[in-house]
Amino acid sequence: MTESHLPQAGHAFISYVHEDATRVDRIERVLKAAGIPVWRDSAELWPGEDWRLKIRKAITDDSLVFIACFSEASEARDVSYQNEELVLAVEQFRMRSPHRAWLIPVRFSDCPVPDYDLGAGRTLNSLHRVDLFGRGEEEGVARLIAGTLRALGEANLRALDMETYFVRVQGWVLI
Repeated sequence: MTESHLPQAGHAFISYVHEDATRVDRIERVLKAAGIPVWRDSAELWPGEDWRLKIRKAITDDSLVFIACFSEASEARDVSYQNEELVLAVEQFRMRSPHRAWLIPVRFSDCPVPDYDLGAGRTLNSLHRVDLFGRGEEEGVARLIAGTLRALGEANLRALDMETYFVRVQGWVLI
């Protein structure tokens, strides 16, 4: 898969709490290896920039998919910048077609996905999630890549392609 198959502008936005930065580093490397452009605060924000404005723009103007990562660390925090990002993501989600995946929940552990109200009887917890822990972790990585490519508009992505990504990431070889 080359970047030429993907839209010219836009990216996958990764939302997470900083306690999960090492896990997110791994996801970022795998997505980039699959040719998926990634926006992440640690790489895109520079000293002196208005970080709230940059994050808002990255979510509202340029994000072609929003990957929301959850773990015990995110569950334990009542206050976090991730919560602010999720509020923006919910606003964007409500304006998008319900027939196109945009918001992808990812779990790093057996924790609940927050039950944010997405409108029209849907919640964040009702969206199909990707689990990146336990026995299904390798398949989860492959499904995250394939699902992200689908959300980015990759044409003709079939189940066979998902198997190809599964082989490429077995054992997190790319990481």
